[in-house]
Amino acid sequence: MNIQFEKIWNKVIKPLEGKILHTLKYNEPNTILKVTEDSLTRNSKNDSNPQTISKKEFELIYNHIMDNGSVSRSLINTVLPKRFSSIVCAVLSKAPNIKFDLNPIVLYKK
Repeated sequence: MNIQFEKIWNKVIKPLEGKILHTLKYNEPNTILKVTEDSLTRNSKNDSNPQTISKKEFELIYNHIMDNGSVSRSLINTVLPKRFSSIVCAVLSKAPNIKFDLNPIVLYKK
């Protein structure tokens, strides 16, 4: 099922603002501090300062899943060098057209 990323951002990701989202495998809490038109800012117990991830980075991974059928967390770490694959996976797993496996973490197109 293909859904445009803009719709996912507005209907699925923006409503995460102010909520606690847990990573998929280790269930680590991340507070979603802010979601704007351009980025998502989160705070995790591993980061001393909040971390901002651009909307373009989520879109890049989302489109990779839609185009190729899946993406692994290890590939996300290769593509996104700041190593925030755990939160990217957790956020994108909320999309109605994405499912996931945990060992190893792989996101799939439904």
